[in-house]
Amino acid sequence: MNVLDIVVIGILLLSAAVALGMGFTRTVLYFAAWGLAVYAAWRYYPLATPYAQQYLPDQFGEFAAGFAIFLVALLLGWIVARLLTRGIRHSVFSGVDRALGLVLGLGIGAIIISIGGQLMAWMYPADEPRPGWLTEARSLPYIETGTRYLQALLPPELIRHTALALDEGKRRAQEAAEVEHRLPSFGSDKPAEAAPPPGEAKPTYDSSARRDLDRIIQGAQP
Repeated sequence: MNVLDIVVIGILLLSAAVALGMGFTRTVLYFAAWGLAVYAAWRYYPLATPYAQQYLPDQFGEFAAGFAIFLVALLLGWIVARLLTRGIRHSVFSGVDRALGLVLGLGIGAIIISIGGQLMAWMYPADEPRPGWLTEARSLPYIETGTRYLQALLPPELIRHTALALDEGKRRAQEAAEVEHRLPSFGSDKPAEAAPPPGEAKPTYDSSARRDLDRIIQGAQP
């Protein structure tokens, strides 16, 4: 068991524990609230952008408008989910709800691991050398199986665009590393010439001083 195996087990246990504590119904409603909040922010942020841009710069105003709509929608969704599930926690269905929540939590953890496996497949393709922590993991076959199921469920266009974006990011990172590696070669290895000591500085003469010096030399000749 290596680091990747420990991470996989930790994700499964954490997801299962959270869903067990929340229960099946509340977990489903909370995820629905997140999805609706994302949709509301994407759908209605153009309506709120002009109001936000009165106080903020243009691009930041768009982000602030979408984020504000997301937070409001998410808060409302959480309130509705809490009100709807309040009675279940104190009813005879509480045990069943928690047991189903445990199963749902394991499923959510498996989805998270499969998404991580897809990202690792893009970062470390099978036809290229892979790090030891990935190839030596006992959980790698299960991660690859989950990744294949995930690929069958997701739209091909989404997978293709995400892969292209990751490849572009890797290419730019490699180019930046190469540029940073080559930067020292542009400097000259030749040391700069040291300035002469003050006592050895070469004298300079203007035209008048040179004429006077020539007359002195001519007068000294026999």
